[in-house]
Amino acid sequence: MGQKLRDDTFSDTIGLNASRFMLPYRDAAGENVRITIGGQQYRLKSNVECDLNSSGYGGLDTGLLTGDYTTYYVYAVLNNPRQVGLVSSLSAPITGPSGFNTFCFISAFKTDSSAEIGVLAKSGIKLNDSFFE
Repeated sequence: MGQKLRDDTFSDTIGLNASRFMLPYRDAAGENVRITIGGQQYRLKSNVECDLNSSGYGGLDTGLLTGDYTTYYVYAVLNNPRQVGLVSSLSAPITGPSGFNTFCFISAFKTDSSAEIGVLAKSGIKLNDSFFE
Protein backbone atom coordinates (compact mmCIF):
# COMPACT_ATOMS: atom_id res chain seq x y z
CA MET A 1 0.00 0.00 0.00
CA GLY A 2 1.35 3.41 -0.95
CA GLN A 3 1.79 6.46 1.17
CA LYS A 4 0.62 10.01 0.68
CA LEU A 5 3.41 12.08 2.16
CA ARG A 6 2.40 15.49 0.82
CA ASP A 7 -0.74 17.16 -0.46
CA ASP A 8 -1.50 16.78 -4.15
CA THR A 9 -0.49 19.73 -6.31
CA PHE A 10 -1.89 20.62 -9.69
CA SER A 11 -1.06 22.99 -12.47
CA ASP A 12 -3.85 24.28 -14.67
CA THR A 13 -4.69 22.19 -17.70
CA ILE A 14 -3.80 24.02 -20.92
CA GLY A 15 -5.72 23.77 -24.17
CA LEU A 16 -3.40 22.95 -27.07
CA ASN A 17 -6.04 23.05 -29.81
CA ALA A 18 -9.73 22.28 -30.31
CA SER A 19 -9.38 18.62 -29.28
CA ARG A 20 -6.15 18.34 -27.23
CA PHE A 21 -5.03 19.62 -23.86
CA MET A 22 -2.24 18.89 -21.44
CA LEU A 23 -1.42 18.90 -17.76
CA PRO A 24 2.02 20.49 -17.29
CA TYR A 25 4.35 18.53 -15.02
CA ARG A 26 5.35 21.60 -13.02
CA ASP A 27 3.04 23.68 -10.82
CA ALA A 28 3.08 27.48 -10.42
CA ALA A 29 5.92 27.23 -7.87
CA GLY A 30 8.07 25.22 -10.30
CA GLU A 31 7.67 21.97 -8.33
CA ASN A 32 6.75 18.66 -9.93
CA VAL A 33 2.99 18.05 -9.83
CA ARG A 34 1.96 15.35 -7.32
CA ILE A 35 -1.20 13.30 -7.86
CA THR A 36 -2.62 10.55 -5.65
CA ILE A 37 -4.25 7.66 -7.51
CA GLY A 38 -5.47 4.59 -5.65
CA GLY A 39 -3.69 5.55 -2.44
CA GLN A 40 -0.28 5.98 -4.11
CA GLN A 41 1.19 9.40 -4.83
CA TYR A 42 2.96 9.98 -8.16
CA ARG A 43 5.13 12.88 -9.30
CA LEU A 44 4.87 13.87 -12.93
CA LYS A 45 8.18 13.97 -14.75
CA SER A 46 6.85 15.22 -18.09
CA ASN A 47 3.75 16.93 -19.49
CA VAL A 48 0.72 14.65 -19.87
CA GLU A 49 -1.53 15.12 -22.90
CA CYS A 50 -5.08 14.07 -23.76
CA ASP A 51 -6.26 13.79 -27.39
CA LEU A 52 -10.04 13.73 -27.60
CA ASN A 53 -9.93 12.19 -31.08
CA SER A 54 -8.63 8.95 -29.56
CA SER A 55 -10.23 6.57 -27.08
CA GLY A 56 -9.02 4.90 -23.90
CA TYR A 57 -5.86 5.94 -22.08
CA GLY A 58 -4.84 9.42 -23.29
CA GLY A 59 -8.26 10.17 -24.83
CA LEU A 60 -11.97 9.65 -24.19
CA ASP A 61 -12.95 6.67 -22.07
CA THR A 62 -15.79 5.76 -24.47
CA GLY A 63 -17.59 7.19 -27.47
CA LEU A 64 -17.00 10.33 -29.46
CA LEU A 65 -16.79 13.96 -28.39
CA THR A 66 -20.19 15.66 -28.60
CA GLY A 67 -21.16 19.31 -28.90
CA ASP A 68 -24.00 21.29 -27.39
CA TYR A 69 -22.06 22.46 -24.33
CA THR A 70 -21.57 19.01 -22.84
CA THR A 71 -19.50 18.73 -19.64
CA TYR A 72 -16.60 16.27 -19.68
CA TYR A 73 -14.53 15.38 -16.63
CA VAL A 74 -10.75 14.98 -16.74
CA TYR A 75 -9.06 12.26 -14.69
CA ALA A 76 -5.51 11.17 -13.99
CA VAL A 77 -5.28 7.39 -14.41
CA LEU A 78 -2.56 4.75 -14.53
CA ASN A 79 -1.59 2.98 -17.75
CA ASN A 80 0.81 0.67 -16.00
CA PRO A 81 2.00 0.57 -12.39
CA ARG A 82 4.06 3.76 -12.76
CA GLN A 83 2.79 5.77 -15.77
CA VAL A 84 0.25 8.54 -15.11
CA GLY A 85 -1.94 9.64 -18.00
CA LEU A 86 -5.18 11.51 -18.63
CA VAL A 87 -8.59 10.33 -19.74
CA SER A 88 -11.78 12.36 -20.30
CA SER A 89 -15.25 11.07 -19.55
CA LEU A 90 -18.91 11.99 -19.38
CA SER A 91 -18.98 10.11 -16.06
CA ALA A 92 -18.95 12.35 -12.99
CA PRO A 93 -16.26 11.87 -10.32
CA ILE A 94 -18.57 9.81 -8.15
CA THR A 95 -18.35 7.03 -10.78
CA GLY A 96 -15.17 7.89 -12.64
CA PRO A 97 -14.09 6.97 -16.15
CA SER A 98 -15.09 3.67 -17.77
CA GLY A 99 -12.37 1.03 -17.83
CA PHE A 100 -10.30 2.44 -14.95
CA ASN A 101 -10.59 1.23 -11.37
CA THR A 102 -8.45 3.94 -9.80
CA PHE A 103 -8.42 7.58 -10.81
CA CYS A 104 -8.05 11.14 -9.59
CA PHE A 105 -10.43 13.91 -10.71
CA ILE A 106 -8.32 16.75 -12.14
CA SER A 107 -10.52 19.21 -14.01
CA ALA A 108 -13.45 19.54 -16.40
CA PHE A 109 -14.31 21.18 -19.70
CA LYS A 110 -17.36 21.98 -21.75
CA THR A 111 -17.62 21.52 -25.46
CA ASP A 112 -18.91 24.23 -27.76
CA SER A 113 -21.53 23.81 -30.49
CA SER A 114 -18.84 22.37 -32.82
CA ALA A 115 -17.85 19.53 -30.44
CA GLU A 116 -14.55 21.25 -29.62
CA ILE A 117 -13.11 22.26 -26.25
CA GLY A 118 -14.95 25.45 -25.43
CA VAL A 119 -14.33 26.25 -21.76
CA LEU A 120 -11.57 24.51 -19.81
CA ALA A 121 -11.97 24.76 -16.03
CA LYS A 122 -9.04 25.34 -13.72
CA SER A 123 -7.47 22.26 -12.18
CA GLY A 124 -8.64 21.52 -8.67
CA ILE A 125 -12.18 22.81 -9.40
CA LYS A 126 -14.78 21.86 -6.82
CA LEU A 127 -17.87 19.99 -7.98
CA ASN A 128 -20.19 22.64 -6.50
CA ASP A 129 -18.54 25.37 -8.58
CA SER A 130 -20.71 27.54 -10.84
CA PHE A 131 -18.86 25.99 -13.83
CA PHE A 132 -21.23 23.02 -13.60
CA GLU A 133 -24.46 25.04 -13.64
